[in-house]
Order: sequence, then structure tokens, then C-alpha cells
Amino acid sequence: MSTNKRTTLAEYGSSTFPTFSQLKTAAEPATVPVADCITDEIDRFQTAVTVNEGSDAYLVGGIDKPQSGINTIRLYHHPTGANTGLAGELRWDREVTQRGEPDAYTVGFSPVGEQTIERVDSLTVEHHDRSERLGNLLPDIRSELTGLDWTGDNDPRASVDDWHTAAKALSDFASSHDSAYSFPPQDINRNKPTYVLARWGSSAVDSLVHVEQALIEGKGSVEEVTPEAFRQLLFDYAAANEIGEA
Repeated sequence: MSTNKRTTLAEYGSSTFPTFSQLKTAAEPATVPVADCITDEIDRFQTAVTVNEGSDAYLVGGIDKPQSGINTIRLYHHPTGANTGLAGELRWDREVTQRGEPDAYTVGFSPVGEQTIERVDSLTVEHHDRSERLGNLLPDIRSELTGLDWTGDNDPRASVDDWHTAAKALSDFASSHDSAYSFPPQDINRNKPTYVLARWGSSAVDSLVHVEQALIEGKGSVEEVTPEAFRQLLFDYAAANEIGEA
């Protein structure tokens, strides 16, 4: 004979749980302001969030929304801060309630390197201009890396040799550039990072999405080498080559 027991938040003695399913079972649903932040305010690579009134604002990275299962939002440390890698993940799920009642959301934060998840009681979301700044710089960065004109509506139709030229130029800069963050040459030379440099005229946000996917597919992790490090590398390259106001 088995007995199903609903574990309460008080029985855990805190708002931290071993798994998301236990958080969902034991904790109260997220407040309406937290749910609104998750569904309406967070934009990938364009916002920063502060979790549970913490001291750090994390940069929002990629967002995974599978057809079924838990939704995931990756959060990164600023690449020039004391910590430079992945900070952790926001995980959330929606439960459809009775007609006329608001849906119930479970929202948790799982810090990197810890096998726990904590209930999110508050979220502060701020928009930043890092993607706008990078978008303004990208045409001139691509022109500098390839020797072709990417400005305006130009489509230089870069060749494979141009892709390699751009990747080598940025790799050489990364190897000689002293910084707190790390984006090694072998990661620059992955297909998608090379393509956003010299094959595609993709936007800043789309470029960072491609780079993040390449790191996850190629390295299996974005804990240490992150798309935010790639963005900062491009900012630093632009500044070193007197491109715009990086």
C-alpha cells in the first residue's frame, strides 16, 4: 500500500528544493508580478534580471520553450565582472486553471553548479542597450574582418576564404587580448560563430542565438564560455580598431 504525501514549504524549512517537480508540488504558485515578468517582460539578449532581490543583475540569454516540459531561460554574469560565466537558469511552467481564473505559474532559479532550485518570489527586469550597440557595430566589424563592404544594404556575398579570414582575424585578436572573460579561438572557428562574422548579415540578437547554440551543441555547456563573452569580444575588437563607440 502506497501513500502519497504532499510536502509543504514549511516542511522543507526554506524555499529551496532538490528538483523542479518538488518545487511545483510543494511551493505556492508564483505571484502575478513574477508571472508577468516571465511572460511579458523578459527578452533574450536584451534584458537583465535580478532574482529575489539579489545583489547581481544577470544578463538574459537564450530561452527554450519546448512543446511540453519545463521552459528554461539562461542567465549570464556580465563578462567584465568578477564572475564571467553562466549564472544559472530560470525554469518555469504554466498550469492551466479553471475558466475565469488566472493560470498558475511555477518559477524557480537553479544556480549553476548546484543541484537545487529555489522559488522565485521576486523578479526585476531591466532592458539594456547591448544588442542595439552591437547591431550598430556589426556591419563595420564585418567589413574590418573581411575587407568587404557590409554597410548599408550591401551584400558582399563573402566566400569561404572570407569566412576563414574573418575567423582568423578575430581569433588572433582574442589570443592577444587580455580580458577577464574567455572566448577561445577554437570556439570562434565553430561554424555558426564564423557564419555570423562573415557569411550571414544577421542581427545582433540572432547572431548571439546562433553562437549560443553552437557552444551548447559543440561543447555541451555554456558554463564558462558564453555568448556574452563573444559579444564583449566584438565590443573590444571594435574599440581596438576605432569602430563606432564600442
